[in-house]
Amino acid sequence: MAVNKNALIRYKTIDKCLRNKFRRWTLNDLIEACSDALYDYEGKDSNVSKRTIQLDIQNMRGDKLGYNAPIVVVERKYYTYSEEDYSIMNLPISDQDLSKLNEAVHFLSQFKGFSHFNELNSMVQKLQDQIYAQRTNKTPIIDFEKNDDLKGLEFLDGLYQAILKKQTILLTYKSFKARQEDTFVFHPFMLKEYNNRWFVIGQKKKRTGIMNLALDRILAINESNDRLEMNSGFDSETHFKHAIGVSVTPDKEGTYMEFYVVQKHAPYVETKPLHWSQKTISRDYYGIVISLQVQHNYELEKKILEFGDGMRVIKPARLKRIIQERLHSAIDLYKSDLNESSLKAVSKKLENRGFVILNYIFTQREVKRMHKDLHQYFKAQDSDYKDHEQALEYMTKLETFIENRNLRYVLKRINLNSSFVSSKFKTVKEKRVKAGEWIQLKSEDTYKMIIFLEDVDDKQLSVQMIQGSHSKVHSKDQLQVIVENSIPNTPPVFAGGILIMHPNMVYRLSPKYSQKRISWFEFDVLSTEEPEVSSTHIEEIISKSIPQE
Repeated sequence: MAVNKNALIRYKTIDKCLRNKFRRWTLNDLIEACSDALYDYEGKDSNVSKRTIQLDIQNMRGDKLGYNAPIVVVERKYYTYSEEDYSIMNLPISDQDLSKLNEAVHFLSQFKGFSHFNELNSMVQKLQDQIYAQRTNKTPIIDFEKNDDLKGLEFLDGLYQAILKKQTILLTYKSFKARQEDTFVFHPFMLKEYNNRWFVIGQKKKRTGIMNLALDRILAINESNDRLEMNSGFDSETHFKHAIGVSVTPDKEGTYMEFYVVQKHAPYVETKPLHWSQKTISRDYYGIVISLQVQHNYELEKKILEFGDGMRVIKPARLKRIIQERLHSAIDLYKSDLNESSLKAVSKKLENRGFVILNYIFTQREVKRMHKDLHQYFKAQDSDYKDHEQALEYMTKLETFIENRNLRYVLKRINLNSSFVSSKFKTVKEKRVKAGEWIQLKSEDTYKMIIFLEDVDDKQLSVQMIQGSHSKVHSKDQLQVIVENSIPNTPPVFAGGILIMHPNMVYRLSPKYSQKRISWFEFDVLSTEEPEVSSTHIEEIISKSIPQE
């Protein structure tokens, strides 16, 4: 049954109306909607008769067009679909049409070297698989990668139409790094999919360079009346020739790179090259060496990191260094992953020994961030010793950063309050600092917590403690006896680690003489419960503080 263009417009309009469940549609409403749609498409008034719409509904209900639309009349007045998700647009093409399309693809595939025909063949496979699934009520044979929940997919059609009509648009965009959204006039050139994510390539008003914008970061698209002088010579093949992904530095040749791939991963890299320029330049029993002529961008780094221990950068040196740093950061994340079983003994250790060391509470990236913020805060000062009692009072950003997830979790596990009583930041240039005196905290419920920003051990600036000395408050003479008859404990702490000391703990600062500068934070932390103070005698303290043979 032949269908003219106007009839198709009416069918699509009726379908759109009946799918809109927020309105009830009478026959007159459908006549008006079809008349408006024909006017929008044809640009002239078109009087649609009542008889025409009635015939259209009858044709849509029948099987001559293959629709079999479940159109019903409710309350003897309103038209609707009896099936909630039905639409004539969801129907697959017929077997006859599919057969013709297959023949066309077979004919076109004889012209070798045209990638467009391969893409068409892929489309036919999708159609064949969809029809097979619908008619046999079985799961599809082919499962194509897709992400239906990806944000921004609703903008695809609008961008496509703008590119097709060579129109500019008013685009509202907010990148992941931006604090607020930005609205600007944009001329889209093409749509590109990479790694199951959509991008629009184009040019921004008052900017000469080519931009790529991710659809999932687009907030709104509106019409624009601006006519811009755009780069009409944009060529997608040339633009992306020397890059992996969508991040491209225009007019820049690729950099020569070499990678070593272990034997286990070599077949995957050779059968699915990272880039068209990939070449295998050597191989042995353990793996292969490949070369690329490609730009260094974010997508290249992600590709390399996907192989983990299966790929190593040989050259260039800058890329090799960056990948090493990113792998070290990945390992650091695992190191700072707290183990629940190890934390179970933390409270007991703190009660018995009087102190506890927890390393890798902060990642090295977080430690570097603290150093950076502190450097900016204190850049106007230059002294060998700084003791800033109220440093964090003026640095709320840093204080929030210090109270990370790990630290809050540790404090909760040992019944400490996450709101600090007082805080101070210290930095010491060791060769000018003398060994500190032995002191006792002398507090009933205030614990001392120190966050170290550099490694400390017995070879450099460290904190020495007398194990078991926290049992009670000692007099000056008792303290002297304990110190003279005890072997101090000097535990190493790595950068990003913390030391927590029980109230009444006896300790001192013990520096070594070197040029290194050591920085740390000190916090007084309240307990959320009353501490249990035992009646240990001085002799017992001394015996605890001397390592047993």
